[in-house]
Amino acid sequence: MELMVVKDVMLTDSGQTILTGPLLLKEFSRKSEIEQRFGTNVQIIDIGGDQVLVSVKGISVSQAMSGTWQVSLAIDCPSELRGVALESLVTNEQ
Repeated sequence: MELMVVKDVMLTDSGQTILTGPLLLKEFSRKSEIEQRFGTNVQIIDIGGDQVLVSVKGISVSQAMSGTWQVSLAIDCPSELRGVALESLVTNEQ
């Protein structure tokens, strides 16, 4: 299931990576439902075009003034990850 589009990638001092972008889910009524859809692992696309399974460490969901929902997703990047591709989709395992 497609969850979000990666628009920005930020690296933290603690070694985590924060992905931000718009939410693609349309059918939900609470933020907790969004968090459940992301689960504990998601698939991302690296800059080489390969899908990589990563652990979700945290998620923040907010509504922008335009009415769109934005997601900030904290992930642990495995050492073999060469970087996250911008404009790529984040999907869950389902």
